Amino acid sequence: MKLIDLFHQDVPGLPGKADENPFFVEEAFEEAQILDVRVDALRLVIGVLFELRSGILPMYVGDESINCGALILRRATDLHWTSDLTAKEGNYAWPVYRVLTQLDGGRLELGLEMGVIEGMRLNLSALKAEFYAGVIPALANDVPDYPEHKNVTGLVAGWDMEFVPTLGWYVDATK
Repeated sequence: MKLIDLFHQDVPGLPGKADENPFFVEEAFEEAQILDVRVDALRLVIGVLFELRSGILPMYVGDESINCGALILRRATDLHWTSDLTAKEGNYAWPVYRVLTQLDGGRLELGLEMGVIEGMRLNLSALKAEFYAGVIPALANDVPDYPEHKNVTGLVAGWDMEFVPTLGWYVDATK
């Protein structure tokens, strides 16, 4: 499957231990890098693409082979990106510092705080959310090398790449 296929269908039944659910562990996404955020306005779906080779999530879940993650929010109700950077400052892979999650009034609210510059944040809310971790076979095993997360070069994950999901976590805030 291609990563973009996750916008159109979920992949139920993947193993993902409830006690390891990264949605509810503040540091689980630490040093993972946000590469892309996509919005499908027709379906009310938001997708966040993560580089996992740089983060602690593979060690946290006990699977060092995973290199990519996709956060998919269905029936999304909010998306807010805060950044003080300008286009003149280059392109960035946004390292996550921590994730703040809460269930509130039948919605899942996520706040992803970035570690590059103080105050960088991605806030999301939705009725349902899924996080898939897996392998993009085309990616090398090594962590991409770009200083200070700037001027990203080399092969990084993209929505049009083949993806083999191996772990999945699901949250339905309506239940």
